[in-house]
Amino acid sequence: MRVVGPLCFCALFVATLWGSEGVGWTDTNRKSFAGLDWRNGVAPGRTVRIQNLNGPISVTPASGTEVEVRAQVRYVSSDPRSIRFETTADEHGVRVCALWPGMDRCDGPAKSGDVQTDDLSVDFDVRLPAGVLVETVSVNGNVTVKGATAAVTATTVNGAVRVETRGAPINAATVNGQIDVRAAELAGDGEIKLATVNGDITARLPSRFDAEVSARTISGSISVLGKDYQNSVRTTVGRGGRKLSADTVNGTIAIR
Repeated sequence: MRVVGPLCFCALFVATLWGSEGVGWTDTNRKSFAGLDWRNGVAPGRTVRIQNLNGPISVTPASGTEVEVRAQVRYVSSDPRSIRFETTADEHGVRVCALWPGMDRCDGPAKSGDVQTDDLSVDFDVRLPAGVLVETVSVNGNVTVKGATAAVTATTVNGAVRVETRGAPINAATVNGQIDVRAAELAGDGEIKLATVNGDITARLPSRFDAEVSARTISGSISVLGKDYQNSVRTTVGRGGRKLSADTVNGTIAIR
């Protein structure tokens, strides 16, 4: 399984989608079709990667050792069966990908050069076992990860990113949307990267938290543990150690 970086995957489709009439469809009469119901055992330390194009991704804890992935195709008049799902597994973990009409593989551009979204979207619901790493990638849609216990990568282009975890590293990124990360405790010393362009960043961290913090914004304010800064700051929290970076262009940054 050849895996491309999450932001690379998004970049393959952004230009096409922003010019597509289907993006941002808000018809309340959308129907639902069960596109995928898949489960398999994944060992702790391996990765589950979910790739979507148009629609949200939600990750919550599993009750056992199996990863469960369900996908609902939302549509108005298009054929929901035109969305295909690809699952691949190797020694690193498993990848589940939604393939739109015009796409022939997960990690590359559409064969025809034009991805057709029409009125289609996919809602992913993922149940994640303890100790399993997760990578979620969407282009148009919110990404939510709750109850993670290992490394988290959560990215989208148009949508909010919300992460609740006890594991690190954490990589949360979007272009248009807010980022909200909550960690009552954090195992290990993995790096935390939070980035958006248009949106606020909020990080609620453990009461005893050690890090080298770097935060930057152009239009907005910065607050680190109750202390206010202008535009940018580099500061040591506690004993330092792990790196935490928070970057936005239009938005505020609050590290609590």
